[in-house]
Amino acid sequence: MAEGIRPAMTDSENAAHKSPGTIIELRIDSLATGGEGVGREADGRVVFVPRTAPGDLVLARLVVSRKRWARGESVELLTPGPGRRQAPCPVYDRCGGCALQHMEIEAQRASKRQIVSDTLHRIGGVELDVPELEFAGSELGYRNRITVTLRRTTEGVVAGLRAHDDPDEVVDLVDCLLAEEPVRQALRELRAGWGSEACLLPAGRELRITIRAGTGGDVALLVQGGDPDRPGDPASIAQSISGLASFVWIDSQGLRTNLAGSERFRDFWQGTWFGLGPESFLQVNRSVSDEMDRFLDHCVGPRSGLRIADLYSGAGARALRWAREGASVTAVESDAEACAAASLAAAESGLDVRVVHAPVESASESYADSEVVVVNPPRAGLAASVAEALVRSGPLRRMAYVSCDPAKLARDLERLSAAWKPVEVRAFDAFPQTAHVETVVWLERVDANSPHEAEMQ
Repeated sequence: MAEGIRPAMTDSENAAHKSPGTIIELRIDSLATGGEGVGREADGRVVFVPRTAPGDLVLARLVVSRKRWARGESVELLTPGPGRRQAPCPVYDRCGGCALQHMEIEAQRASKRQIVSDTLHRIGGVELDVPELEFAGSELGYRNRITVTLRRTTEGVVAGLRAHDDPDEVVDLVDCLLAEEPVRQALRELRAGWGSEACLLPAGRELRITIRAGTGGDVALLVQGGDPDRPGDPASIAQSISGLASFVWIDSQGLRTNLAGSERFRDFWQGTWFGLGPESFLQVNRSVSDEMDRFLDHCVGPRSGLRIADLYSGAGARALRWAREGASVTAVESDAEACAAASLAAAESGLDVRVVHAPVESASESYADSEVVVVNPPRAGLAASVAEALVRSGPLRRMAYVSCDPAKLARDLERLSAAWKPVEVRAFDAFPQTAHVETVVWLERVDANSPHEAEMQ
């Protein structure tokens, strides 16, 4: 037993001691949505413990203690669960970029599947079976983009991700095993070339640095923050990174400056070349993104002549592909830069796509005559007004909901249940080593306006 840890308490002692600092013996039964292990005390109270795995027997020190739940930290692993492993990353014990590296990939996927299934059933009332998670490519080296925080301190420069148990601490990251090789190489070259105290980068206590890789191996560098009049030495930074195609700085006042290469980064997605702005969003896992779109294609069926609305469309990769296949597509997106990328790519490709720059909440008329709608909202899910509009919209017969948050997805499915019925669910392991999971639910309209329902009356 670890030095300084007192023996595990009896059940009666556990029940009597609820305050923070108490050490309990706990069997981990499952994972919570955020990746924390979940166990129960003898009195049934739920305890969440990060960096534990189903089947683990641990000594845990309570950090937060409430009447019905508590949060603890593992102080000793007494017996490892069957899916536990040594994490591949040497800084995993501190870094908050991953939450599940201590679990074998099969165990990670089984837990995520259970999370999706339980959440949809409990919150959304969905009875459908959730098949095993679909995946593609490697469990490591899959991210085409990473963002690190650079902080200058009295002890020197650190650049990395936040600590998993302290959001104020930056864990120095020389390498990231989740990133594609061009991103990893660019990070190594940047660190080697930024000079003493990172003096060749813009001045300032803290910077946010994003490295993105394209399909051909070119990389883009975005630096955010820093003193407006002190850009460092951009030419030296540009020379230090091989394959650098774009280097953009957005200073602390929000002024954007193109320091090297092109401000728009060229990348190829779903048959289309896009000129992406420095903050444009695309899925970070190319291989799993392709799998998700194959499932959507299966659900939508033949695209020729079909009226499709792509809501929260981002840069419009899916919208342009479906337009190429003969669909009449309306893409709705609130981000001006993403809309510009979509419009430019459509024009360059000779595609007719209606790009609507507006919040989805105020654009219901733009998709009112569509037959199929795809919604891919941010983590917060659909605004209540959007859910209401989708319930009221009679012409829409079929819908795909793409979600990165099972709880918000389940909430929205319950909101939509007056008019929509889920008929198929797929979950995708787009973010191995983390607790995140992408879920796609295919729905069909079943309210009184449906021709099928009218026949049944």
